Amino acid sequence: MENFLQPVKDQYEAYPYPQRNPKDELKMLWSTYGCNLLEMNYYCFGGKETFQNGFRVLDAGGGTGDSTIFLAEQLRDMKGAEVVYADISTASMDIAKERARIRGLTNITFIQKSILDFPKAKEMGKFDYVTCSGVLHHLEDSDAGLAALKSVLKEGGAMGIMVYGKYGRTGIYQMQDLMRLVNGDEESMAKKIANAKGVVSSLPASNWVKMAENLAPDHKTFGDIGYYDLFLHSHDRCFDIPGLYTWIEKQGLHLTEFAITEWRNMLDPEMFIKDQNLLKIVKSYDIKKQRAIMEILVGNIFKHTVYASSMENPKASLDDLDMVPFFHGISPSNVYEFMENNPGRQIIFNHKNGHKITINPQPYTKMIFKYLDGNRTFKEIFEQIHQDLKDETVTDEKLMVDFKSMFETFIKLDWMLIRHKSVSKMPELNELQSRMIKLNTQAA
Repeated sequence: MENFLQPVKDQYEAYPYPQRNPKDELKMLWSTYGCNLLEMNYYCFGGKETFQNGFRVLDAGGGTGDSTIFLAEQLRDMKGAEVVYADISTASMDIAKERARIRGLTNITFIQKSILDFPKAKEMGKFDYVTCSGVLHHLEDSDAGLAALKSVLKEGGAMGIMVYGKYGRTGIYQMQDLMRLVNGDEESMAKKIANAKGVVSSLPASNWVKMAENLAPDHKTFGDIGYYDLFLHSHDRCFDIPGLYTWIEKQGLHLTEFAITEWRNMLDPEMFIKDQNLLKIVKSYDIKKQRAIMEILVGNIFKHTVYASSMENPKASLDDLDMVPFFHGISPSNVYEFMENNPGRQIIFNHKNGHKITINPQPYTKMIFKYLDGNRTFKEIFEQIHQDLKDETVTDEKLMVDFKSMFETFIKLDWMLIRHKSVSKMPELNELQSRMIKLNTQAA
């Protein structure tokens, strides 16, 4: 007996998801949430993972290969590092293999296997990190699926998991119910898709899908593949936040953090609640209940992407002076000069994606920026400041208070991270993307 749902396998053989053209590897690199090594190191490995000496990652249910390719590209030059791709769909795997071939990636092992077979597959070994995006909610038993992933996780290892959110997909689940009524006993995937297109073209403005079409536009982005995955999937489970925590903790894991910064911030009561009395009530609850309240209040969070760890508190610590603070995703310049010429003035940091944050300078913010270069440790930065100020009343503790105030703002968007001094500087996404373009240009 096969250890998977046959209709699910049939779907992904006929419609590999997400839709990808391997030739696009020559001009771009798809990044995936929960798979950026810089962020992963901060949230899951205390900032101390070097990703060398046999670091192993499993992409469980790798589909057409987005996470596998992104991880393998980042680990390309890491000694002994390996990415293992596993999926039940031959068609999906063929696309992932071709993407890897075009990139010249040789650090990937491809296996065709169901997640539920992992506990008995001793030949797979154990993994430092397991990523599983958009898969566990399609299993007949999601609990068994998460347990299977836990069975191949090393002690001290971590996971990146994406499952569907309950409230943000309200319209999608109504549409799935509608399509089951419309399609009845119809077995042809092509005819089901044709019917779904007919229904979508008939939706009035009052329909939930029509009102929130921008939340999950896969049917517009991926065509037939998107229609089927979104509206016609044979098995689709969703989680609210209390259920998500319970599901993860049942396996002896800890939900470390939500990986998508925009939605993580939406779960912060201060983002939307303006009534101070109400805010005080909500903030009095533990973090789980706060986020449960905010998920319903916000209403549009349609998937949960989280880090889960076998360790209770695996984040990097700001109290370790051997940590190196560095900017991530942004490259601000001349901040020290700006503050020197504009004392006390707010500093606004802009990102190409439209986000911005504002820093209100503290007494030593300017001096911190003077030496914050992505290479110096806190200890080295503070030593330089002490030499400049020659004031014995300015202690490391005072300097760290100012840094923490600034860091708490940056970390909301993951624009600043920390790593241990033993970890070499790693390329940012734009550097990884430009590498393939440069190689392609040279080859031409």
